[in-house]
Amino acid sequence: MAWQHGDPPLSSCSVLSLGQFQTLLRAFLVELPPEEGSGVWAFQELLVYLQERAALRGGKDRGRGATRQAWLQEIGRAAQRGAAQMEPVYGSVFSAVLRDAEVNAEGKLLSVSVALLEEGGSRLRYVACTTEDARLVLNKMLQPHQAPVSFSAIESCSPVHVPRVGAHGGVYLFDESRASSQCYGSFIAIPILDPREQGRAIGVLGLDTLRDSNDTHLFSRHEIDFYQGVSSEFSRALQHVVTRCSILHIVESASLWLHSRVSAVHSITTYLMEPSDGQGSDCSLKKMMVMEGGSRRSHWLSPPPSLRRSDHIPRDYLFQCCDTSQAGHYVAFGAYRLVLPVRDSAGWALGVVDMELETLSSGHQRGLQPHERRDLSSAGKALQAACVQLHRESTGPSRQHTQLEAKALGGERRASILFLCFMLEHLRVRCVSGLDQLIVAALQSSQDASHHFHVSQVVKAVLLLLYPEREGSVHTDNWDQMKMMLSTDLGYRLARFEPLARAVTVDRELVHSCIAGVERRELGQHGSLPLEDLYDWVSICLSICSY
Repeated sequence: MAWQHGDPPLSSCSVLSLGQFQTLLRAFLVELPPEEGSGVWAFQELLVYLQERAALRGGKDRGRGATRQAWLQEIGRAAQRGAAQMEPVYGSVFSAVLRDAEVNAEGKLLSVSVALLEEGGSRLRYVACTTEDARLVLNKMLQPHQAPVSFSAIESCSPVHVPRVGAHGGVYLFDESRASSQCYGSFIAIPILDPREQGRAIGVLGLDTLRDSNDTHLFSRHEIDFYQGVSSEFSRALQHVVTRCSILHIVESASLWLHSRVSAVHSITTYLMEPSDGQGSDCSLKKMMVMEGGSRRSHWLSPPPSLRRSDHIPRDYLFQCCDTSQAGHYVAFGAYRLVLPVRDSAGWALGVVDMELETLSSGHQRGLQPHERRDLSSAGKALQAACVQLHRESTGPSRQHTQLEAKALGGERRASILFLCFMLEHLRVRCVSGLDQLIVAALQSSQDASHHFHVSQVVKAVLLLLYPEREGSVHTDNWDQMKMMLSTDLGYRLARFEPLARAVTVDRELVHSCIAGVERRELGQHGSLPLEDLYDWVSICLSICSY
């Protein structure tokens, strides 16, 4: 045949150019009956047949595409309404694939798994799979030499289809009792691409027909296209859930900081917004976590209760905060409350932080001390800045925070430390020059012995962080010697200090012992703002170093 020749042969081309198509038509006409007029008639009949088949197939494809699109949308909705949990997303992924196999793939019996990269891409962890395979697959970890097909899909960012698993040898068999020669099914690895960075895969969606005893082993082109759509939708859903979880860790870090600084804060409750599952366009709030005064950790609610505006009129102030994306002061449930929105990079509210400051039953309003007001203001700004930074990174390429690049922190650790890094930046803006003279002046003007002790301890902690190699020469009882170490570029050194830098070695226990006996309210009562800033600088650096 003419179309079987040429370079490349036309029969091997999935897409033909105009010239190749003309060559194919000429070759086809040559094969038609030679009688006069019969070839033209046969060609016309072929065109009518192809037109009818295209119309029939087009209608079928459109119906199948609409159904598949609805299943894909369910994956995104599961992420939006899943209260920052992945289980609903996994369930919607498996539901979409298995329903499609039953309806559009001749009832294929599929095994499905989701594996994500860990430890810098050196291994895959199987985080979810179909129920029948959970005992063998769930939480297993594979390295490149064990699963070359899956890692090939990750490296190429393209699907890898193995039509006959038994004849390939590059597919890992979780069921060790099954010999590879007995595996007649197919396997396909669909890369899960990072929605933020083009050309980067973060995992694999794996599908196989090894449990299927029928002859419907091979995956067709339209099936593979659908699985790629599932992978893409799952990638976006995963990013949505990870971002919401990271925001909760940022708020938890801020809550812990505020509880240690503002005694008037009794409890902090965090809510996340999610779309309503009703007919209306109004949102609902999920009560995600609560941190009570004196607690070192937030209590994460599982399952988190849902609040609707129509059902919780007394908590309408929370929804007002979401509507306006503005902070506000309220009196509700027998207490004074401060409500802060958690905003995205566009300024829209993603959630609400509800702070109970003090109860009305106390009979008087103590109010906030000046230093507590400053702490609330600084923490609120750092909280918003951290959430905006995180949201920008989740929606596309964005320059990460410099300090966090130093140790390449990621995941929950990075989210928890992000708030502290922005608090440190806020202090750096103020601690730029002249701090050494201000500290000396504050000490010389103080007639209070206890205040003298607080100042010297804070200064010693600062010096131990900046000059760890001079640990033996720092003495709290020799102020003149310590004063000599306060060079004129102290502000510059404070601004340049990177607690996450690999070269930084800090004796955290020794530094902490310096400020453990310092009462921060003593510094505030004496009106020494530079000393308060230094105390906060030491505390934040210690917290960051602990990571």
